[in-house]
Amino acid sequence: MLSGNRSSNYTQQNSVTIKDVAIYLRKSRGEEEDLAKHRTDLEELCKIKGWRYTEYSEIGNSDSIDLRPKMIQLLKDVEDDLYDAVVVMDIDRLSRGDGEEQAKIKNVLRRSGTFIVTPSKIYDLEDDSDDMMSDMQGFIARQEYKMIKKRLKRGKKQGARRGDWTNGTPPYPYVYQQWFDEKNGKMFTNEKGLVVNRERHEIYRFLLQKIIVENLPADHVAWELNRQGIPSPRNGRWHGNTIQRILLDETHLGKVISNKSAGDGHKVKRSKNSKGVIYFPREEWVIVENCHEAVKTEKEHAKVQMFFSRVITTTPKKKGSKVYPLSGLVKCAKCGHTMVVRYRSDNKTTGQILPCWYRDKYGNKCSNSGGKTSIAESFIMERVSEFENELRQSLAGEVSDNKNLLREIDMTLTQISKLERQVTKVNEGYEEEVYTAIEAKQRKAEIKVTLESAETKLNLLQLKLNNSKEMTNIERLNIIDKFKVQMSQENLTDIQKNDLYKSIISHIVWDREDNKKEKYIIYVNFL
Repeated sequence: MLSGNRSSNYTQQNSVTIKDVAIYLRKSRGEEEDLAKHRTDLEELCKIKGWRYTEYSEIGNSDSIDLRPKMIQLLKDVEDDLYDAVVVMDIDRLSRGDGEEQAKIKNVLRRSGTFIVTPSKIYDLEDDSDDMMSDMQGFIARQEYKMIKKRLKRGKKQGARRGDWTNGTPPYPYVYQQWFDEKNGKMFTNEKGLVVNRERHEIYRFLLQKIIVENLPADHVAWELNRQGIPSPRNGRWHGNTIQRILLDETHLGKVISNKSAGDGHKVKRSKNSKGVIYFPREEWVIVENCHEAVKTEKEHAKVQMFFSRVITTTPKKKGSKVYPLSGLVKCAKCGHTMVVRYRSDNKTTGQILPCWYRDKYGNKCSNSGGKTSIAESFIMERVSEFENELRQSLAGEVSDNKNLLREIDMTLTQISKLERQVTKVNEGYEEEVYTAIEAKQRKAEIKVTLESAETKLNLLQLKLNNSKEMTNIERLNIIDKFKVQMSQENLTDIQKNDLYKSIISHIVWDREDNKKEKYIIYVNFL
């Protein structure tokens, strides 16, 4: 493309013919003002030199070329001999990644005979001194970049421990800005943090009302918001999982939580040296209280946890899977997993609770058998009537207990105790050289997963027990009356029945050891 002896500085570039160039601009997120300034400077340079230019600009934090679409396009165009030079503000703008990334870019430029131009110098990669200088500057830039990342990471950790917000985009309904004293109408310009957006706060309270008071499914609440034309946090449509994620966030309690994970969770790593994401147990989290205005109470958060604890993963659902009256409500008494409910296409009146699908890691199938849904539904209505009588008697002076809830708490405590003993046995086995260090670590990791699940379940049961003590019997009776009136209506859809069941019960526990014997043990756990 170019001929003659090429020179690499502005004072001796008479023999260098540059006509068409590519301006490459790249800045990290949050540095858009610097990007605009760099664009102005490089455009001015091209105009002074009389160069025709095409701009390639992108904003991002990635070192990897694979995550920089404009760089990929630029290299392709350079290989097609579209440009005489690539113009950048500094040579490290092309790459701050590892030596392999830098070498890939340089090889493309060298093979095509394309110069690198900065405001202070023209680099000819076929010239050994320029090539060496670009390598040195790239090395220095990478070292500086590593130090900057290290300081930023350290500063983020220190800020989080002080209670500063360092986790990127704040959760709905907060915004990150200067503190504002609403009482005195005073802005603290030197202090920034999470501030409640009042318009979003109204929507947030609407979500809480629909979920923890009216017990509506999250998907139904999302549909209502979309019907009203209210945009989601990312100005799109609302979805049930969006509402669940927002309401379960503990930031809304006035807390700043950090050290929940480490590493890179992207499928395509930002850097080839990036480590996979690791999630830390809650006891290792850094939790700072009273950092900003809370938008929900601890009691409300407990109710949210209880509501969404009913959404238990079963077997993978097929697209468009049908919802039946008892869908998601039947829980296996033996292994704790949610049992699948199905209706035959030729019989819409009677459904089946299928035998428990769960198999442990050794392939042993759970022994719990299924049965007709009509048996479970009849028992639920009987138990509702019994529970109503218990509540009315309690109003007359008799105290109603929570036998089913206490029984489940006791079973969970027993399970936790067994799992803790298993961990102790693994440690003893390692000391006696029954296990190697790797085997002991793997075995403890397997037990820990089950243990954390059991502890989460215990926490939810205790929250439910506390909530049952706080809710008055009159409130419970009103909910039951509403349930009975609505269930007596004709032509209810399966989804409407499912929502009604979920308005008063958390789940039912199903136990049937032998499929041939008509013997069932069923417990109903009310909300």
